[in-house]
Amino acid sequence: MSFSALVIGYGSIGKRHADILNSIDIITKVTVLSSQSDLPYTTIKSFDEIPKLDPNYIVIASNTVLHHEQLVFLEKY
Repeated sequence: MSFSALVIGYGSIGKRHADILNSIDIITKVTVLSSQSDLPYTTIKSFDEIPKLDPNYIVIASNTVLHHEQLVFLEKY
């Protein structure tokens, strides 16, 4: 069995979560939602791309003020 993970945000906390998830054997793919380029993970730039990914696990590591809005979006998909 394998799982995919999505990390929303790639500041210091998002980077740490992505690195930890990447080190877990059962997680075969880590994707990051970020406006940054050249990250060591597959990167998406838009929330509209999340439904195509259909991740098994999601970490919201963006600015705290955005968490509620992002959770509401994720509930809909």
